[in-house]
Amino acid sequence: FVSLAHHNFFGERMEGCRHGRVRFDLPPTPAFDSKLILAWPFWSRTREGFDDSARRLFPFTAVIDPDEVEMEDGRPERIEDLFRRPQSQRRYFVKYAGTDVGLNWGSKAVYLASTLSRPQGDLLAARIREDWARNRPWVLQTAVREKAEIRFWSRDGAETEVAANSKWSGFYGPLGLLSILGFHRPSHKVHGSVDTVLSVIR
Repeated sequence: FVSLAHHNFFGERMEGCRHGRVRFDLPPTPAFDSKLILAWPFWSRTREGFDDSARRLFPFTAVIDPDEVEMEDGRPERIEDLFRRPQSQRRYFVKYAGTDVGLNWGSKAVYLASTLSRPQGDLLAARIREDWARNRPWVLQTAVREKAEIRFWSRDGAETEVAANSKWSGFYGPLGLLSILGFHRPSHKVHGSVDTVLSVIR
């Protein structure tokens, strides 16, 4: 949303939208630039507006409020207690879900719960609680990861292989899917970085 609103033709396109000459695929509102909306199909406050086909599109995502988070089975759990589970039972990402571009770009505020120590988990829980009071939401999301061997050409032209996690970004036009950009990285946080392998699927 921030980059869209600063485009030099944004004013003209909004005017065209008001008169029915232009249509945005997604309404140009800050909500669509946040991860919070990923929780709406699952959250008890909003889930009635979605059916199971919408929920199947996304990994389970839950809003973390200061006291608890609703887990997949509807049971509430304190975020501190989740961080104290055995590592194998903490296969969740904890993500800042608001519209602050200083945090929601580049995975700056994304944490894999299974990698946090108890003190780190307690610090993050305190931060989430403080942010909630400032209208800065966080979500819990099931970690869906599967490493695969990726073969690629490095900058020096050598063919190389690496075991990497992947992220797929789809780009759509008026007639549907145009292309998919694949990001592949050995880290559990996959985004554009110096060690990210890119692939394009048409």
